[in-house]
Amino acid sequence: MRKIIPIALLFGVLLSFTAANAQTEFSQLFVKGYVSPGTDAYLDIAISAPGRDNWWMIEPSLEYFYNYRDDYAFVFPTLAGIRHQLNGKCYGFYVEPLAGYMFGSTTIPRTNGAGKPVTNANGDTVDQKGTGIMAGFGFGCLFPHSGRYNIELRYEHTFHDGHPQIDILALRFAYTLVFPKSKRYS
Repeated sequence: MRKIIPIALLFGVLLSFTAANAQTEFSQLFVKGYVSPGTDAYLDIAISAPGRDNWWMIEPSLEYFYNYRDDYAFVFPTLAGIRHQLNGKCYGFYVEPLAGYMFGSTTIPRTNGAGKPVTNANGDTVDQKGTGIMAGFGFGCLFPHSGRYNIELRYEHTFHDGHPQIDILALRFAYTLVFPKSKRYS
């Protein structure tokens, strides 16, 4: 219980002077020998950065992928980055480089160089690792008139030591929830 209180206080402080996006996405997961569609829900927290057209971004999320072979990936990426509006206004096209860490688990079988499943000493199939350092890049658009509607195309790559890499290509949709009212979004 004591560990949860500081985290709740941190999010409370962040939300008191930020804009937050409640978002959903449709994504495709790519791992050697495995492709799966998925969905995602996440909170995109924006903190005003120096310059009129920059935002520091913090993004905890939950992603779920499932395919016809009954394999799944259930991951929790936590990313941070900066969103730069290309036109110097609070709407229009933007770029967003990101980095962070992904936690999670999968039932995707790990494969060797020949494409055969890797097994442990007991003969059980080893699952693909679902955790690691993550980096990504997004290109999107905040729509004019409100600056609150957002669409983004994003690529994310997870780095695993000794495992095939996980790549995610996503199409995101969002509506910005503003805490408190901001002149940038009026």
